[in-house]
Amino acid sequence: MLKVGVIGVGNAGNQVCALCASKYPEIPVIAINCSENDMKTLPNSVLKFLIGDGRGAGKNREEAKTFLEKSIMQLIADENVKKVLSELDLVFIVSSTGGGTGSGISILLTNIINAASKQYEKPVFPISVGILPTISEALSTQANTLSYLTELYE
Repeated sequence: MLKVGVIGVGNAGNQVCALCASKYPEIPVIAINCSENDMKTLPNSVLKFLIGDGRGAGKNREEAKTFLEKSIMQLIADENVKKVLSELDLVFIVSSTGGGTGSGISILLTNIINAASKQYEKPVFPISVGILPTISEALSTQANTLSYLTELYE
């Protein structure tokens, strides 16, 4: 049987982690966020990794990428993260497509994990999962979704 895990990026992804942790405690989850307040809402069973200044990216995809750039070496070198990823076959990287943190870094993170996990005895296969906004959400949310989908296709 495949061993799967979930990395939730940004608030939407983090809420998926919280739900997964409560319904399927055998599935390992990692929450990554720029917002300390968002992280406080997660149960203790969720492995948390804060990047950036703790105030969030405020729907700014580029700021989220800057936060990841400054924290990526710590993330991939973190012993807890490495342990979780090294035991998996697949990891779903879940985020909103319309926000800042998740939309901005989840595809980039998928590529980084794909490359970094090749050093493991058995590499993990990362799969991006984007949560689309409703059509009635703000224009900035729709624009972020378009940018996310463009990055995905490229």
